[in-house]
Amino acid sequence: MAKFLALIALELDAHEVCFTNSHGQQYHQSDVVLDGNEEFLVLVFDQALGVGEGVLGIGFSAVLNAHLKGFYKFTYLDGGEKKNMAVTQFEPVDARRCFPCWDEPALKATFKIAVDVPSELTALSNMPIISEKLDANVKTVYFEESPIMSTYLVAVVVGLFEHIEDTTSDGVGLCILPCWEE
Repeated sequence: MAKFLALIALELDAHEVCFTNSHGQQYHQSDVVLDGNEEFLVLVFDQALGVGEGVLGIGFSAVLNAHLKGFYKFTYLDGGEKKNMAVTQFEPVDARRCFPCWDEPALKATFKIAVDVPSELTALSNMPIISEKLDANVKTVYFEESPIMSTYLVAVVVGLFEHIEDTTSDGVGLCILPCWEE
């Protein structure tokens, strides 16, 4: 039994941590410590967490960076007009710049992604959208849970663009984005 969980995180602000065990018992954090030098996020709980499965929920925020790593801002030309979009590049270990995780390529998990975006933007991910909730000028886009995969395969893109969705003859969903000028 342990009173803390350690994850990998970089340039994130974590808050509102809750762990729910398989019996439905909830544990809330007593402290959250981010060690930026070592890239560790330590979640401290008042009570020891039991051994077994559970769900860890973490409210967090981060800055959309310009490093071309993690979740970052990308500028492109569309008909001679500069536009911005937010995209992910997590390979090999940059998912930690977007969400707390264990982003070593050998470790795998499923991902249930939801993103808040301005209502006029389009948000896409690896999985199909299951619902959208509009609240004033912000919409929350919820995606289906992914299959088990490494963090570097998680993809999110947000921008003002059109896309085409289709399905292959064997049932695989596709999302096609247009090409842009450089």
